[in-house]
Amino acid sequence: MFSSDVPPYIPNIRHRRQVFWQIIFPLLIACLITISIAILAILSVNIAKDTVTRWSMISTIWVILPLLLSGVVLLGILGGMIYGLIRLFGVLPQALQWLQWRFYEIWAISRIISDRVTSPFIQIHSSIAGFKTFWKRIFRRS
Repeated sequence: MFSSDVPPYIPNIRHRRQVFWQIIFPLLIACLITISIAILAILSVNIAKDTVTRWSMISTIWVILPLLLSGVVLLGILGGMIYGLIRLFGVLPQALQWLQWRFYEIWAISRIISDRVTSPFIQIHSSIAGFKTFWKRIFRRS
């Protein structure tokens, strides 16, 4: 099945090596950096209170910074929406008046067409009703 000069599990070994260098190794480095920063913060407590205060201020800044940035982005989105609505309300009355006029024209045309279509039927039925009434009045039994 495999040739004799190529080992059968080379792709598996290469895959394991790639997994180590591309996934596990960077993860270990990130964990070591995080642990070293935590150890430095713990040791700085014993050194001086000024250092602790400085580190607490720095950590507070890092905690608040993403919230501020997301707030600025949301404020920009809100401002854009307000600007868009102002522009829309400036254009909307003329557009709606034009639209209302077009619907009125469609209504008038459809009424004219429907009157023309139904007028022969109405004339026939009114003539029949008139003849019936005429004959009832002539041959009325008293």
